[in-house]
Amino acid sequence: MVCTRDRPLAFIPTAPSLTCLRPAAFAAPRHSSSTCCPNSRVSRRTRVAPLPRLSRIRQRPHPRSPYKPPHASLQSLATRLPRLIDALTALFPVWVASGALLAYLHPPALLWFSSSCIVPVLALIMLGMGLTISPSAFLAIASTPRQVFLGAIAQYGLMPFLARFLAGAFALPSPLAAGLILVGVCPGGAASNLVCLIAQADVALSVVLTLVSTLLSVALVPLLMELLAGTLVPVSAYALFLSTAQVVIAPLVAGAVLKRSFPRAVDKVVRVLPLVSVIGVTLICGGVVAASAGLLADVGPRLVGAVACMHATGGILGYIIARVFRLPVKSARTVSIEVMMQNSSLAVSLANTHFANPLTALPGAISATMHSVFGSFLAGAWRLMDRWQEKRKVEETGRQPPLQEADAYRIIEE
Repeated sequence: MVCTRDRPLAFIPTAPSLTCLRPAAFAAPRHSSSTCCPNSRVSRRTRVAPLPRLSRIRQRPHPRSPYKPPHASLQSLATRLPRLIDALTALFPVWVASGALLAYLHPPALLWFSSSCIVPVLALIMLGMGLTISPSAFLAIASTPRQVFLGAIAQYGLMPFLARFLAGAFALPSPLAAGLILVGVCPGGAASNLVCLIAQADVALSVVLTLVSTLLSVALVPLLMELLAGTLVPVSAYALFLSTAQVVIAPLVAGAVLKRSFPRAVDKVVRVLPLVSVIGVTLICGGVVAASAGLLADVGPRLVGAVACMHATGGILGYIIARVFRLPVKSARTVSIEVMMQNSSLAVSLANTHFANPLTALPGAISATMHSVFGSFLAGAWRLMDRWQEKRKVEETGRQPPLQEADAYRIIEE
């Protein structure tokens, strides 16, 4: 019998098994003590590697091969879709401003979105906020009581009275003055969380402040409206309390229950909810502007000036108050953004439900556009300031700054 250990493929019909049917690529090296001949000395410690399965070979194509598995395109789409959603959500000031401008220039484009659609869309937005609430948010309230208390005081102790002062300073008509005050007494909006993320502020504190101000709005919105706007228009505190509870508390509780009951399904849906909220706010603002486009030409400059001054002054004073009480810079930025950005959609919904004059809802639509633009501009300015300070620190010390989490994820993906 002839030894075939040096051949690429051997076939020995007299062998009791087919262990010698092995390509040269998977055979033992020549310098090894193992051999495929029955008469050779075989080391018991040496074991020949088994042949790879055909399915494994097919799943590992050559890098330069044009062949791609059929599921590769689906994986690529699943990877790019979250990035696309995040990019579209980050452009929310552009969508809101574009919707308001389109409604003003061509009202029939958004007249189909009537006042009857506002409450269901707002309930959907608040439901999405409820789906993102976790028990850790309530634990964070206990861990940072000073920041939460100061943020809530700045929210409801500054904006309502600032709105009342500016309504008189700009000599707004009674319906518009009541609408501006209604915007001032509303809680912080969910868009503030995204702005805090862009501004590299304390996002966890932003979520907690939004939740706390939303829960407090059930009692404080009716009381403050009756106190500050009761002499301008008839205000029913009890009716406002019921409407606020229905639009705010019920969706929040329903979202929290759904998240606890169906966590896997909620985790799949929650990534799309910010984009849904942006679309809802754009439709609400566009519908209100389209319904009042004819009257906006007469009172537009004064109303836009009053709304812009309210949001800009609220953001500046919120930051100053936070720094006076020695909050960290990130927490001060969060308080500033939360005070400046109101839940204008809630103001529009309450105005359409409880006030007969359609002009009362107009300040809420202008406010949604204004605070989105201001918030994005402020977040971008703070982000550029941080990069400039880091660059200057590197030039002075020669040490690289610590890698941020978002930058680490970007590097890993690349």
